[in-house]
Amino acid sequence: MEQSNHFALTRNCEACDTCARRSYEVLKRHQPHRTGFINTMECNYCGKGSPIMRLRYDITVGLNSRTHEQFALCEPCYGTVRDELLRASQELVGFLEKEWNTGMAKAGKRLPWPTSSRVMIKHHVGKFHDMTGRIVAFRGLVQPWFGYDIEFDAGGHHFFHERDLQLMENSDNEDSHHDPPLGAH
Repeated sequence: MEQSNHFALTRNCEACDTCARRSYEVLKRHQPHRTGFINTMECNYCGKGSPIMRLRYDITVGLNSRTHEQFALCEPCYGTVRDELLRASQELVGFLEKEWNTGMAKAGKRLPWPTSSRVMIKHHVGKFHDMTGRIVAFRGLVQPWFGYDIEFDAGGHHFFHERDLQLMENSDNEDSHHDPPLGAH
């Protein structure tokens, strides 16, 4: 097969096994059941279109065996798995949208603040004002907003709209397990 004017741009993103496994499970769950050879020149999900990204997984399974699997996604199919992928591994989504400049990034969709980030409740919020805590979970609200479940330093937790929170400096976030996503605002 002749490939004229063909070039490939490769960017590598490595993740810990836990993060890789979480994102792999999301992609695997949404992939239609197909048998035979997987062609990464076309989208693995719809079988047409030109993929905007190709992901290769090399994950340890069991004691000494590894699985090697590749996924190719076109832009519409990436849009269908984006929200669930965002919940599983927001660092990967940040990397993908910054490096490949997907339609989601072009459309102005923002990424949520990283989990375990330190926040302070703004002064105008009744009995919770000026309390500090960490982000435990998030969920998408009406675009472009996110809501966050905050675990307070003094104990307890509460759900807040993003506009009621102030993200604290990263220097306070020393025990975070992951770097903030590349696409974080």
